[in-house]
Amino acid sequence: MTLLTLKYGMFSADNIHRIYKHDILPYADVGVRISDPSMMIWLERMFTCFGNVTGKRILDFGAASGHKALLLSKLGATVFAVDMADESIIRMKHARQISGINFKIIKGNDSYLLTIDPGTFDLILCGEVIEHIRPSKLPTFLDSMHNILSPGGKLFLTTPNFDVYGPAENSAEYFEHSPFGHYKHYSITELINLLDQASFQICNYWYECHPLTRLRNHIFYPLAQYDNALYASNRFQLIRYALRPLSWIFHLIMDGIYPISYRLQRMYEYKRSKISTGMTIMIDAEKIISNGNQPKSRLQ
Repeated sequence: MTLLTLKYGMFSADNIHRIYKHDILPYADVGVRISDPSMMIWLERMFTCFGNVTGKRILDFGAASGHKALLLSKLGATVFAVDMADESIIRMKHARQISGINFKIIKGNDSYLLTIDPGTFDLILCGEVIEHIRPSKLPTFLDSMHNILSPGGKLFLTTPNFDVYGPAENSAEYFEHSPFGHYKHYSITELINLLDQASFQICNYWYECHPLTRLRNHIFYPLAQYDNALYASNRFQLIRYALRPLSWIFHLIMDGIYPISYRLQRMYEYKRSKISTGMTIMIDAEKIISNGNQPKSRLQ
């Protein structure tokens, strides 16, 4: 079964791609204006975990630009988007205003979860967050996520892969180098153990963004980000208008090759989804009521 035939409630994956391209990208400040196979594969993994989101209450913790919160809201979910960075809050409020897509925006941190009533959310998105949390606080953070999920609620968690990034302290993103830096990078074994201890059952996991995809992204994203910066800039108007035809050509080429590039990249990524050469670990986990016994992952 290909992505284009998968169904998430009333929406097919093809519908979701069109919605993301036409109703989300023009408003969310993600640095690109072109829908990308890498993002579509990422979203497919998220919807494999979440299923039909219509009518669900979703927490997007670490929402950044809010583009996933926008998409989930557009698909009929009630979304609470939380981030601690002032810049992210400003970007999300602007996207909400100009898109007309309504979702709740909250400035918070990891202790914010302690203020939420048990069982409040059906689904939690926690993308690229736990590496920013001190390891000593992570068990409490995961316990809090378990607490605020309804019984059988799902958690979709992503984080950098230790096998590719190595120790956080050896990376440019280390917390001593950045206000919102990384404290620790995790292996899949560490994550399974941490989630088991927090009474989550691992339904599935994947490694995403393997070497050929990384190489391709090193070419695509600088071009797409340059195109977006040129489009958004209010400076150098003459240069902007002079280069606009190049932007049109770039978009025409990217849109034209998208169906082929998506299928090839998806085939490549799916064949390697259990090989630890991917930059990102993605986990589909379910809340378990343990009755005094810690659950064991289906994958152990």
